[in-house]
Amino acid sequence: MAAEPRIICEDESVLVIDKPGGMPSASLDEGEAETVASWLIAQHPELRKLPRGELEAGLANRLDNDTSGILLAGRTPAAYESLRRQFAEGSVKKEYAALVVGSPPDEGSIDAPIAHHPRKKRKMVACESDARAEEWRGRPAETRFCVRERFASSAGEEYALLSVRIATGVRHQIRVHLAHIGHPIAGDGLYQNPKKRAADPLELGRNFLHASKVALSHPETGERIEFSSPLPDDLRSALEALKRR
Repeated sequence: MAAEPRIICEDESVLVIDKPGGMPSASLDEGEAETVASWLIAQHPELRKLPRGELEAGLANRLDNDTSGILLAGRTPAAYESLRRQFAEGSVKKEYAALVVGSPPDEGSIDAPIAHHPRKKRKMVACESDARAEEWRGRPAETRFCVRERFASSAGEEYALLSVRIATGVRHQIRVHLAHIGHPIAGDGLYQNPKKRAADPLELGRNFLHASKVALSHPETGERIEFSSPLPDDLRSALEALKRR
């Protein structure tokens, strides 16, 4: 079982949750255990009364199972709808920490539309042309990144720690976009090709992706608020191992 989530901040309208890697955000079936939603309902049973409360417990955003970091939940129908609207409009500012394989440019922007892979149900894919985006019904997506630190392993493999910002929220967006430019996230078995996986000595057990900062307007007051989450122990240990090498 993954480590438990923790509450970063809460008031009468909003819950800010720090999700551990390895735990699903929402539940697929009522009564499902070991998800952030089920954990929230155990702490706050009143969340069952929200729309899709048994499955989502008021969660306004999602993170991939292996991705850690900040989730937001509304505690009232009005707060839930406000949070959902802000995410849909792109007014929530989201920043992630990602360790990628290779040596990307110091900064960059990726805007390839993202679609469901035509043959592999679990995967998404970046569309390389407008025609392909239309054929596969790709969704617009933009990912911006800048390098915070660079590393090299004892085997000569290079890594870069990125700060990543996204305005959109397409499924697997950061993972797909970074793999699309040839710099997959370390530990990402789905989007690293076999050659990249073989050259990745970290053996993380999950992707090195962490939702580290979120800024939004409070649903009740309209005040701009910001929350942050430090790297969890497993990701911090991986960086320390790289520095020792």
